Amino acid sequence: MSHSGGSDANVLALGPLPIAYEYKGYVINGWRFCTKDSQKSTQGSGVKIEAQAVHLEKDGSELKKYAYYGIIEKILVIEYGNMKVPLFKCNWVGDSKNDIMHQDGLTLVNFRKQNNKDPYILAEQAIQVFYSKEKANEHWSVVMQAPRRSALDDLEDVYNEEIDMSTLRIDIEGKFRVSVLLSFTTYV
Repeated sequence: MSHSGGSDANVLALGPLPIAYEYKGYVINGWRFCTKDSQKSTQGSGVKIEAQAVHLEKDGSELKKYAYYGIIEKILVIEYGNMKVPLFKCNWVGDSKNDIMHQDGLTLVNFRKQNNKDPYILAEQAIQVFYSKEKANEHWSVVMQAPRRSALDDLEDVYNEEIDMSTLRIDIEGKFRVSVLLSFTTYV
C-alpha cells in the first residue's frame, strides 16, 4: 500500500473511492505479475500465498503453515484517499488433498477443481510461481518459485518495452520497491 499523510485507520474508515483501476501487469516486491489473459510468451500469472494458523489441541497449540496456489485473473487498484491498495483476483487450486500433492521434493497442483470462495489477495502478499504441465498427467502441474528481479532489471524491461513512462511509480517504504502499472482500465 502506498499513501501520504493521515493515519491509515482514519483513511480506511472513510471507505474506498468509488473508482477502481484494472491493470494487465503489476511489479511488486521484485516480481512482475500479469493477468492470465495478457501473457505473451512468459508465465507471469502464477501466484502463491503463504498463511499460518494456530491449531488448538488437548496438549497445547501448534502453529501450522499453509500454501495456496492460483492464477491471477484481474489486477485491481482501489484507492482510499491518497492510499492505493493493489489487489489480485485469483482462481485458486481446490483445497483438498486431491488438488495439491507433494512428491519427490516437488509440489504438484491440479487446477481442475478450483476454490474461489475468497478470490482476492493483497498484491504485497503474493509470491510469484510458474506452473509446468506434468507429462504423465495433463491435469497436474509442477510448481516452481520464480526468482525475484532487481529494481534495475524492471526499469530496463519497462524501457525496452517502450511503455509510457508516466505509468512508472516508485514507492520508498523502508526499502526500495518499484511498482510499475501497465495498461489500465478505469471503472466508475
